[in-house]
Amino acid sequence: MYFSPINMRSGKFKFYFLIFVSTFCIASSNAQNGKGIALEGMFHYGKIIKHHDFLRYDVPASSKAFDLNLIFQTYGKKPWNELHNYPIFGITTLYYNFGDEEVLGDAISICPNLAIYLFRNKKFSVNGQIGAGPSYLTKPFDRLDNPNNNAIGSHINLNFYFRFNANWSIHPQWILNTGFSFTHYSNAAAAVPNYGINIPALTLGLKFKPKPINEEDFIEHGTSNKPENRFGVNLHTGVALKEIKSVGGPSYPIYSFTAAGMYYLSKTNRAMFGIEHERNKAAYAFGHHVYEFKSEKEAKRRSNRFMLFVADEFLFGHIGLMIQMGFYLTKDPLLAPYPFYNKWGFHYHFSKIGKTNYSLYIGTQIKTHIYIADYISIDMGVTF
Repeated sequence: MYFSPINMRSGKFKFYFLIFVSTFCIASSNAQNGKGIALEGMFHYGKIIKHHDFLRYDVPASSKAFDLNLIFQTYGKKPWNELHNYPIFGITTLYYNFGDEEVLGDAISICPNLAIYLFRNKKFSVNGQIGAGPSYLTKPFDRLDNPNNNAIGSHINLNFYFRFNANWSIHPQWILNTGFSFTHYSNAAAAVPNYGINIPALTLGLKFKPKPINEEDFIEHGTSNKPENRFGVNLHTGVALKEIKSVGGPSYPIYSFTAAGMYYLSKTNRAMFGIEHERNKAAYAFGHHVYEFKSEKEAKRRSNRFMLFVADEFLFGHIGLMIQMGFYLTKDPLLAPYPFYNKWGFHYHFSKIGKTNYSLYIGTQIKTHIYIADYISIDMGVTF
């Protein structure tokens, strides 16, 4: 689909346009009440990467996207703002036209996001942005009506993206930016097929700041980033659902438990090293179904995985952004295409309990084997 006059009159375009207008109206009304609130529009022009030879669809000539990001610029109201060089929070409404309306369709997403300055002065800045959220795709795989889209197996997916932006101040209220984005769509094996869609793109955008923050508005607390305690413990558990091989088949639970030691590199950054156990009922059921296991003992061993991992978590007030890498200790775990894995997660950390050092948190994590998503889990844990 191209943005021709005919397509612009379509009911689908009107629906997406209504969402964007609603976002703009909300942003405009809120912007009258608080400094640091802004609205950013961005255009993306890219092309899908066909990362597997057995993907059936033809790669479109180009893919195009537009997003509106409601932005909240921190400027030092909390001491941790300064420690992270005043990060930017946002909520993006993203529309992506994949370039093949019949097979791939398009997508609409709502993505909370975080941007961190890599360089900043009065007129120019560079930042890195990461975001993730739910997404609705219009043309998932269908055995009869859409068999060539074997990349996405469901309407509801996760949208994950990262961006690098260069920003120029062309007016106190207007910022021009350009950069690079990488966007990924996947349901993390909640439904198959699930090879995912990956799109690198060039971007061009414009940001409007009704009440701009000037350089002298940034508050400096002079807070030390040295932690009060260097060492701690993290206990964590999660649950996920995974559909295997058969389209429309049952989903099986995956349970995980983690125990890790923590070392605080600073107040806003902590490293972890630990061991993780995963009870994968999907691997257990699949192995029995294809007669992979020679005994019940082997079935339990290859579907109960033990992993060793290292992780790093960046703390933004109550929000934690975690990156984890690990490898399997269990010999030949079923449905694990590589001996190592990755995890990315977002956590919300509650305040400490009373006068203790105990703190509870909840969140979500996505596990992948390189570019293949394994599952998305709902998690809870405690640190002390």
